[in-house]
Amino acid sequence: MPRKLGYGTERKIVKGPRGNNQTIYTRSCDSCGSYYEGRGKRFCGKSCAMKWARKNRDYSNSGFSEKDNPKGGKWTKERRDRTSILMKIRWANGLFTPTTFRKKETSLERVVRQTLEKLEIPFKSKWWLAATGWRPKEYDFFLPDSNLLIEVDGKYWHSLPENVVNDEYKNKFAAHMNYSLLRIPEERVSEDAIRAAIADWKKKQG
Repeated sequence: MPRKLGYGTERKIVKGPRGNNQTIYTRSCDSCGSYYEGRGKRFCGKSCAMKWARKNRDYSNSGFSEKDNPKGGKWTKERRDRTSILMKIRWANGLFTPTTFRKKETSLERVVRQTLEKLEIPFKSKWWLAATGWRPKEYDFFLPDSNLLIEVDGKYWHSLPENVVNDEYKNKFAAHMNYSLLRIPEERVSEDAIRAAIADWKKKQG
C-alpha cells in the first residue's frame, strides 16, 4: 500500500527494470498543479521544477546566468575580472581537458579514430587551441608527429551559414598557430579514403 507523506503526497516502492527498488510518488505538481504519478517528489517533470526554482529560489550568491537568476544580482565587475583571470590560468596550465566542454565523439569521428589506431599514428582527440586575441577553438584530432590537425565535416552541420563562418575562422586560427589542417568531408569518411587523404597530405609536404 502507498505510504502517505502529507500535503496530498503518497509514496510506494516498486521494482525497477533491473530489480532495484524505486520510489513512485503520487500527488499534484507544485508548479503546474496537474496530477502525476512518477519519481518526482514535488514536480511532474524537470521543466516544472526549473520554472518553480526561477520564481522561488534566491540565486544571488551563485554563478547562474541572469535568465536563471531573476532574484539575484548580476555579476560584479570584480567577480567577472577575477573569473577571467582564473580561466586564463587554467588554460595556460592545461587544466581544461579536451572533454571539458565537448560531447562524446560522433559516428564520423569514430571512423577516423579507428583508422588512425589501425595505422598506428599517434594522435590526440578533441584538441584545443588557445592564443591571446583569439577565441579558443576545438579540433577533432591532432597528430603531434606531423603537427597536423584533422577536422571531420558532417555534410549538414558544416553547411549551415554560422558553421561555415566558424570553419573559416578555425582555418585562419590553425594557420596563425603554424598548424596544418586537413578537412575530411562526410562523403570521404571511410578507412580507405582517410588513408588516402593522409597519404596525399604527406606527399604534398615532402
